[in-house]
Amino acid sequence: MEKGLNDNAQDDAESHRILTELNLILHRDFDKVRFHQDRAYALNPNDPLIVSQRGEMGIWLGDAAEAETARVLESDPEFSVEAVLERTPYRLDSDREHQRNTMLKAGLPA
Repeated sequence: MEKGLNDNAQDDAESHRILTELNLILHRDFDKVRFHQDRAYALNPNDPLIVSQRGEMGIWLGDAAEAETARVLESDPEFSVEAVLERTPYRLDSDREHQRNTMLKAGLPA
């Protein structure tokens, strides 16, 4: 069991959605990012926050095909590349620009 998760949280989509963000922002542990996002999505594939995050995960992991552009926009009509870039930490400006270009190339709105 993941440290910090009780038995109830193991099957809670929202707990896994939050752990996805924490592992990205605080730890940069992309294996755990994928694990928790996959678990959140498996538990609740219709939650717009989880679907949107799934699209973002594809971008974080450098897989534009996994971004599921149409589904992201359907679930979050207000989604924008700039909003993602504002809330996602990047050590290097070149990484931020690479992500911007990847998202735009995937068809996500600026």
